[in-house]
Amino acid sequence: MTALLASSFTQSGDERLRDALAAALGQADRQLKRAEAEVASVAADLPDRRPDGDLPHLALKVGQNHALPALEIVDASGRVVSSRHWLAGFNFPEQDGLFPGDDALRVEKVNEGYGEVERLAVMASRASTLYGAPVIVRGGDFIDAEFLSEMSGLTGVRLGIRDRRRQRWIAPPASPLLGWSDPALAGKDARGEVALGGTTYRFAAVARNSELWLVAALPRDELDRLTGLVRGLAFGLAAAALVGAVLAAVLLSGRIARPVRELAEQSRRVAAGDPGAAVVAPAG
Repeated sequence: MTALLASSFTQSGDERLRDALAAALGQADRQLKRAEAEVASVAADLPDRRPDGDLPHLALKVGQNHALPALEIVDASGRVVSSRHWLAGFNFPEQDGLFPGDDALRVEKVNEGYGEVERLAVMASRASTLYGAPVIVRGGDFIDAEFLSEMSGLTGVRLGIRDRRRQRWIAPPASPLLGWSDPALAGKDARGEVALGGTTYRFAAVARNSELWLVAALPRDELDRLTGLVRGLAFGLAAAALVGAVLAAVLLSGRIARPVRELAEQSRRVAAGDPGAAVVAPAG
């Protein structure tokens, strides 16, 4: 029975991991669809004439109006005309990190303090014209530690993204996945167990593309505790059922024994010569 419970909860844990992966991927897809609609609107509204204003900050203003944390406008030569998230990139060649076969996910340079960092983003693209010249408008949202932290809180599962090309994890700062130095992930999906920081985790992973894996992990001891609780409940229910059966047997035996005792008493009186005693079979 214990082995059956352990197997059952391992399967249940795997389902939780798969559900968490599906939830995170689904949310990323919804963000992409919203980005596509907003970027299409931005591309349609770019000015034909140069306005009085600061061109490098055009994307900042437009991105704020359309709730696009990441927004950039790139000219036909690949130079950044304006960027909300990389203001320092004005007139520099675009330096996005790309993934083969996946145009929606890009690694963007982002200003942070006095420096720059790289952040993964889901981006939509649309051709347009700015001041009569052809440009590409790209915009979207970041899929990084903040996004994964929110999804981990919603699903109750540790989530992270493994970037195989850059040999790094994208995960919340306290995530145990950051300690997994060389995950052996192959094919389109994977699952199993891994020891991280003295704790064994059950994990499931799915490849978003050839270089990015979304990974979900759940401590094995959570499953073990749940198995123990249910095993205790099962034993408690079995004990209660046994007590009920004993009580029922006692009550039933009393109902059976009473007429037998009465019949025996009447037989004894008849044998003793009591003329008033008659042996009568009990009804029923």
